[in-house]
Amino acid sequence: NMAAPLQGIVVVELSTTIAGPSAGALLSDWGAKVIKVEPPTGDSFRYSMANAAGLSMENDYLKSPAFYTINRGKLSVVLDFAKEAELEAFHKILSQADVFLSNFRQKALKKYKLDSDNLHKQYPRLVVCAMTGYGLQGPEKDAPGYDLGAFYGKTGAAMSFTATHPKYGDQKPGEPVPYPPMFPGGYGDMCTGMAAVAGINAALVCRANTGKGQIVDTSLLSAGLWTNAFDLVTTQALKRYTGKRAQNYQINPLLNRYRTKDNKIIWLLGLESQRHFPNLARALQKEDWINHEKFKSAKSRAINAAALIHELNMSIGGLSVAQIEERFAKHDVWWQPSHTALEALQDKQVLAVNSIIEIPVNASDNQAGLKGIPSLRGPVNFSNSDYTPRPVPELGEHTHAVLRDAGIPETQLNDLTFQHKSKL
Repeated sequence: NMAAPLQGIVVVELSTTIAGPSAGALLSDWGAKVIKVEPPTGDSFRYSMANAAGLSMENDYLKSPAFYTINRGKLSVVLDFAKEAELEAFHKILSQADVFLSNFRQKALKKYKLDSDNLHKQYPRLVVCAMTGYGLQGPEKDAPGYDLGAFYGKTGAAMSFTATHPKYGDQKPGEPVPYPPMFPGGYGDMCTGMAAVAGINAALVCRANTGKGQIVDTSLLSAGLWTNAFDLVTTQALKRYTGKRAQNYQINPLLNRYRTKDNKIIWLLGLESQRHFPNLARALQKEDWINHEKFKSAKSRAINAAALIHELNMSIGGLSVAQIEERFAKHDVWWQPSHTALEALQDKQVLAVNSIIEIPVNASDNQAGLKGIPSLRGPVNFSNSDYTPRPVPELGEHTHAVLRDAGIPETQLNDLTFQHKSKL
C-alpha cells in the first residue's frame, strides 16, 4: 500500500480540551507527525473526570477516556513558555513545521507572540490554523467559548432541536420557552475539528502551488452556523423562523420518529413522501391508505398530518423492532433505529465498517494492567493506505527526542531546564 496521505507533514499542536486535539488526531491518523506541546501540568483534558465532577479514577484512561481518542498517535513535548530558553526551543520546533494548530484564544497566544498574525509574518510558509470560539474579528473575538454556547446555543441550533413552533410546538401559549436538550459532550468541538482539518489540507495544497502559507480561521461559531444551515437559510428565505414541530405535528409524517411495541424509537426516512408512502402502507398492511382521500398525495398527507401520524403511532406501536426490520426490508421502507450509545457500539453495520478500533497502550497504561484502549476510527478511510492506531503519549514522553531532532544541542538538553520533564 502507498504511504499515508499526510506522511512527511509536521504539525505542531498547541491546544487543549477537544476541538484542537480532535483536529490533530485526524491529521495524525492520516500520517502527519503531530507534536503536541503541553505545559508542565499537561493538557487539562487529561484529567477531565476530575475537573468536571471531582471524580478520582484508578488509571489515566479512566481519568479521561475521550482524551485517548483525540490524542492518539501524537508526540508529547512539555515546555514552559515562561522560561525564555524553552520558548526559544518551541520556535526551533516550529521553524521546521508545516502546520501550527491551536485553539487557545488569540489574546493568550499574543502574550508569547504566538498569535496568528505574528506567526504568519515570522514563518511565511507555515499554515497557521486558528481555532477560536467566535472568530478572529468582532466584539467577542477574545471571549471564552465551549461548544454548548458558541456552536449550539448562539447559532440557533439548540432551539432548532427544541419544538418551539408558535402553533405546533411543545410550548403552550403563556408557558415559558422549553429548555433545549443537552447534546453529547464535544459534539460541536468534533465538527469544528473536521472543519479545521479540511481548511489545513486546502491550505497545504495552496502552498504546494504558491510556496506560501496562510492563516486558516475557523471557529465553533462558524462551524455551528454551517451545520445548522438548513434551518438558518430557510429562515432567511421565509423571513421568519418556521420552528420545529412536535412529533404529532410534523408536516411530513414519513420523516418523523415513532415508538415501537418494545419501547424503542425509530425514524422513518421518507423525505420523498410520494415515492415512499405506498411501500410504507404495504409494510404496515394498510394498503387502503394508498388511495385514501386524506393520504393519497403529499399535499393531502401534510394537511391531514395529525391524522396520519396517529395512524402510524398505532400501527408502529403494535410492532416490535424485529418485526419492523423484517417488514420494512421486504417492502424497501427507509428507516433507522434511534440507538443509545451502547446500542450504537454494538450495531452490526458499525462493526462491519470497522468503526471500532483498539489503541495500543503506552507504558503507564501497561503498568496499570490495561491491554488495549477501545476507541473509534476517524470518519474517512483511504483505499491506498492502511491505518494502524498508535498509543496516546504520556505527558512529556517525547520531549528529549523531539528537541534533539529539532537541533537543540545535547548540552542544553541535559540542562536542568529540560531535565525534569524529559523521558530519557
